[in-house]
Amino acid sequence: LRHLISGEFTPAHVARLEARVRTYAQRLLAPLRERGEFDVIADFSAKLPMAIICGLLGFPEQDEDMLRGWTDDCVHRDEGVFEMPEQGRIATMNMYGYFEEQMQARRRSRKEDIVQKFVDAEDAGQLSHEESLGYLYILSIAGNETTTKLIGNMAWQLDAHPDELKRLAANPALIAQAVEETMRIDGPTHMMARTTTADIPLHDKVIPAGAKVALLFMSANRDERKYPKADEFVLDRNPKDHLGFGGGIHACMGAALARLEARVAWEEIFKIAEHFEVQKDRTQRMHSPQVRGFTHLPIRFTPRASAQAN
Repeated sequence: LRHLISGEFTPAHVARLEARVRTYAQRLLAPLRERGEFDVIADFSAKLPMAIICGLLGFPEQDEDMLRGWTDDCVHRDEGVFEMPEQGRIATMNMYGYFEEQMQARRRSRKEDIVQKFVDAEDAGQLSHEESLGYLYILSIAGNETTTKLIGNMAWQLDAHPDELKRLAANPALIAQAVEETMRIDGPTHMMARTTTADIPLHDKVIPAGAKVALLFMSANRDERKYPKADEFVLDRNPKDHLGFGGGIHACMGAALARLEARVAWEEIFKIAEHFEVQKDRTQRMHSPQVRGFTHLPIRFTPRASAQAN
């Protein structure tokens, strides 16, 4: 299933998207320059990844806000409740209906996008219709929610480490390293759920077959045997071998795109902001078993002189 579109997400292919990502980031930040404050999530990072993944999928620009609202509802969970709330179920059905319409539109008129690849794969017998719809569902959520939260989590970590923030603002060449360290210590996905197919002996206990298991794979990124001072945010660490994007056959297919979007996002933020502080009394975290991050992360920033002049 991954091989059908994996070519769309290789580092070489994703690199061609940089100008598009940068242009859109600049468009979002332009009206925020003079305000001296903005919500990193609501005003910026919730919009940037959605625009890019919608462009790759071939969805119209005017549908981005609607789709982003649906994906937010799909991953939200009420406090203390793990089942998908009714609003999430409605959003899921809305998304599936929307994907049906998009696929039917490709059958009437071809487009060179990912949806068309799924239609062609279905017609060639490589995918069932249910698999196509499920694939689009995952791409729409994963291509939006995780990168949105990564950009926000990086703001949170930099605010908590003002010396590293100062270094980064003075030297944007370090931004790619900061993205990796954020993914290591505060990535947007910490857990994946699995069901065991056999008894699993582990640490003098046995997880029985058929058990629901939460794999907290991100705990490996805090393993002091691998990373000295593992619980600290260290900009110079540049940990390329972290598990923030998974690994092996389960490595995140969109890792190169997430890295590009986060790097460009922060390059553009630092072009308008010399320094910023998170308004902690106004932040809101997302309630979700899959996604770790914020729904609101307001910051106040000191505009760069060059940005004010422009």
